[in-house]
Amino acid sequence: MTNRLRFSLTISNSTFPFLPRLFDRFPNLTSLHFTHFCGDLNSLLYQIYTCALKLKSLIFSNQSTIPTEGLRVLSKYITTVTSLTFSNIDFLHKNDMVMILICFPFLEELDHSNPKNNGNFAANSMLLELPKLRRVNLSDHHYANGSLLLHLYKNCVFLQEIVMLNTYYLTDNEITSAICERPGLRSISITRMTFGNLNIFIESLVNLTGLTSLDLSYSFIPDELLSYVAEKALPIRKLFLQGYFGYTYFGIFNLLSKCQFIQYLDLQNAKFMNDWNVIELSLFLGDLLSINISKCDSPHKFILVFSP
Repeated sequence: MTNRLRFSLTISNSTFPFLPRLFDRFPNLTSLHFTHFCGDLNSLLYQIYTCALKLKSLIFSNQSTIPTEGLRVLSKYITTVTSLTFSNIDFLHKNDMVMILICFPFLEELDHSNPKNNGNFAANSMLLELPKLRRVNLSDHHYANGSLLLHLYKNCVFLQEIVMLNTYYLTDNEITSAICERPGLRSISITRMTFGNLNIFIESLVNLTGLTSLDLSYSFIPDELLSYVAEKALPIRKLFLQGYFGYTYFGIFNLLSKCQFIQYLDLQNAKFMNDWNVIELSLFLGDLLSINISKCDSPHKFILVFSP
């Protein structure tokens, strides 16, 4: 029986023998997940490219290597792929990402987070042109630097979201310069920042009038930064300040009272939070869907306040 309403399929060793039937049954598949497949990915991709699927997304997380040969062949026959995920890859060959980006030059989403080794090769390959890139995740690329970030912001004119968690060679000046190149950014996730020139960073940040998601976890965040964001009333829906460095209840109150459409809030480790603070903040969080207040002083009463 044909099912045209299924668009995603997870391929494992147990489903592998039945792929031809599955592809016939689900002709409108656009996304394939290979995370749980433990066999020869190149051979598997050789079989898939012969199928008349209009694939858009391929996910290869938690694999030992990237199946470059299989992807090279597949890219010649299936040209609709716009999203690739290669997170938690054990080993990267020097030219793996170069070849991938040449084969898929019109990617809109790329997740190459947490490489186990040789992250510098992958980061350098990002200097290639990706004109349609909208979202990129390069978390845990410890070799990523300001040159890479600036290149992405300058050359990827459609870029809306960048995630670079746990990168250690980025300075606030480099991040500020990059942000100024792409005022249409909607989401920024860059952690462990310290500020040498806070005012310039604030000025660039508040000019992102379409910013809906901000993650500055484990960074030193003074109340001044939160107050400026509040003053501009940016349309933030997701706010992550995990780690608690610098800001106080005054800064959080000021921001949430002006930006009242927060849906996802992370204040883990905000030790200053008490029961009265929780009650006050709840008045501004009518749209809240998820909150992380673990390691705060009063999580049990926080949960009671936000229970439906």
